[in-house]
Amino acid sequence: RPLPLLDLPYPPGMVIALLLLLVFFCMLLGQGAILLTAWAAGYDLQTFLSSFNAMTGGGERNFFRLITLINHLFTFFVPALAIAVLLYRRDWLRSFQLDVRPEGRLLGLGALWIVLAFPLALLTYSLNKALPLPDWMVQLEDSTNSLIEGFLQMDSPWELIATLFVMALVPAIGEEMVFRGILQQNLERRLRSGVAAVWLGAVIFSAFHLQFQGFLPRVLLGATLGYLYYWTRNLWISIGAHFANNALQVLAAYFWGAEMAQLETEEQDSMPWGLVVGCTILFGGLAWHLYQITRSSSPEAIETQSFEE
Repeated sequence: RPLPLLDLPYPPGMVIALLLLLVFFCMLLGQGAILLTAWAAGYDLQTFLSSFNAMTGGGERNFFRLITLINHLFTFFVPALAIAVLLYRRDWLRSFQLDVRPEGRLLGLGALWIVLAFPLALLTYSLNKALPLPDWMVQLEDSTNSLIEGFLQMDSPWELIATLFVMALVPAIGEEMVFRGILQQNLERRLRSGVAAVWLGAVIFSAFHLQFQGFLPRVLLGATLGYLYYWTRNLWISIGAHFANNALQVLAAYFWGAEMAQLETEEQDSMPWGLVVGCTILFGGLAWHLYQITRSSSPEAIETQSFEE
């Protein structure tokens, strides 16, 4: 069996409800902060977003990265830190399961597992794209893709570093704290099933991104990250894998063009079936290996690697 859950003092339903309220409230604060930032910079936000694309200049791209950073911080970091302050206080690192040094081998295997999931994610995207969607969903998806293309346009190493920070590092930490460190952990306590918590958390994770043609691939990504957290009980492992997933797409955009970095722009026919089958087999084999090596660990052995030493 996986390592046991922490014995936390608050009912899981209460924690989840508080998280939802904090996310909603902080998103409103974030939108206010973004509007204020746009006003200070001399932009009309609605006009700016409607015209933003891959042909936009560097100054506008950096402004978009700034408001994206503000949005991430208010949507994920601030609610997670509020939970830490209000509920966990001095024990917040342990409660988020961030107090244990991640084993280098597990960090590497977690990142590799995410990479092996790419071809399978492309296949699920093709299946997702075949599903009929309302016109408003397709239009929203096209608008989002246009913003992503502009975001991933980078003309210098400094833009690459800024994009890695905003699109890879910040989301990896903030989203994992919210979706795995708080939501999945408390879903498991409430449902008394780690597997159910992984998949329900993955569905919520994907739905929150509001990218409907990429819903199934993000469920797969969320489940992969969820299982890493479920098996290791170490949030750093899923943070590392999440960072690897996002960073590889940013690096692909920088070196080979933004269109290559977007999962959603790939068609099923462009992916060789041999590669899909081979990576899927390796993905399953590595999943079994990760399960076995984490199952063989004891809580006592892991606790000896605490940051508090």
